[in-house]
Amino acid sequence: MAKKQKMEENASLLNIISPIAVKFESNNFTLGENYCKGYGVIKYPPAPNYGWLTRITNIPSTAVSFTFTPNQGEILESINKNITMLSGQARTAKDRLKQQRAEKGAKDGMKLLQQIDENGEVVGELAGTLIPMAIDKESLKKVEQKMRGTCAMTNLKVRPLTLMQKHALQHVAPFYIENPLLNEVSNRVMPLRTFVGGFPFS
Repeated sequence: MAKKQKMEENASLLNIISPIAVKFESNNFTLGENYCKGYGVIKYPPAPNYGWLTRITNIPSTAVSFTFTPNQGEILESINKNITMLSGQARTAKDRLKQQRAEKGAKDGMKLLQQIDENGEVVGELAGTLIPMAIDKESLKKVEQKMRGTCAMTNLKVRPLTLMQKHALQHVAPFYIENPLLNEVSNRVMPLRTFVGGFPFS
C-alpha cells in the first residue's frame, strides 16, 4: 500500500483564508502575525512579451491577484475617445518626448481597434493587486523592495493603496467579488490574449 505523502502547508494562503486577526491602517495592515501592505498596479507594459506575468505572480512572500473583466461596448467607446485625446496632445505638444508618447499611444489604440474589428479580438479591463507580507516591519521593507524591483523589470508600475488596504485584501481573497473602487485605480484596457499570454501555461 502506497504511503500517503504529507502536503506542505502554505502559511501565506492560510493566513489570508483564516487569519487570527486583521487590523487595517491607512497604508498597511496586519493579517494574523504578518505585516502587509497593499499595492495597486497603475501602469502596465506597453508591449508585454509572452509570459510577462510569470515574474509578478512568483514574487516571494507576495500575494498577487489579477482580474480580467470583458466589457466590449464601453471599452470601444473609451478607446475612440483616448485616440482622439492622444492625437490632440501629439499635435499640440511642445516637448518632443511627450509628442512621441502621445503619437505611440494613438497608434496603439488604432491597432487595437483594427484587431477587434478584423479578428474579433476580445478586450476587457485588467486590474492588479499585490500584497507583500512579512513577520516584522523590517522584513516587510525588504519584501516590498524586491516586489518593486521585479515589477520595474517587467515595466509594471505600482503604488500603495492608501485608505484602500481593506479593498486590496478583498481583491486577493478567493471569497470576495471584484471591488469597483479598486478597479478605478488599477483598471487598464487590454486584449484577453495579452492577459492569457502572460502565463507560461497558456
